[in-house]
Amino acid sequence: MAVRVHGLEVNATVANHADRAVAFELAWMLGADFADIQEAQSSKRQQQAAVEAHAADRMVSFAYRHDRLRYRSTVRVEGDGQWSADRSTIVSRFTLERGQFSEHTLTLQPSEVDGTALPPDTDEREQSAKSWRDRFARFSAPGSRIVEAIVADNVRDMASFPLLEGSADEWLALQAGMPLYPALFGRDTLTAGADGIAHRRRTRSAARALSNDPHIDESRIPNPSS
Repeated sequence: MAVRVHGLEVNATVANHADRAVAFELAWMLGADFADIQEAQSSKRQQQAAVEAHAADRMVSFAYRHDRLRYRSTVRVEGDGQWSADRSTIVSRFTLERGQFSEHTLTLQPSEVDGTALPPDTDEREQSAKSWRDRFARFSAPGSRIVEAIVADNVRDMASFPLLEGSADEWLALQAGMPLYPALFGRDTLTAGADGIAHRRRTRSAARALSNDPHIDESRIPNPSS
């Protein structure tokens, strides 16, 4: 599974490990409610409207009929199989011989708040984030790959903060923390820096705990907020 600027991609592989051929039906069950971050965290809706679903070959499109929030999400299946769709399911039948497998990809494409398509520069936005990540310091711990993995995990967490929205000079604006869904409030670019410091402190503590060397060179531990 990959979360991209232009949406979500889920790669699925179905394999037959039985000692005979297997025929079966595979279905993706779909739905949408278009709840925002505050509603998701509180489990309480503050706005609600009808959701219309339209099916076509291999795809289902959901449209939110709110007066001001005209979101639209389209789910499509590409790859093996003869897929058909209704308003809540995309389904296909398969027959796999022993040892045979099938691969397909489910993609979800969101929209802008007014229901229009996302900007066409999604590749440039992702490249901007990649270039930023590539400038991060690198840390290697041949004596303890566990310590090395802890640092890498913390750096990866920090690298996920840019929202990649707005104009080019705003793409790397950081959300604060790791909410259920990315969002930007007024103080977030400041508190994200504090999160980076906290990440570094936790990384140092873990490195000390897992390293037999009490004088571990902390200067080699990258600061994810830089």
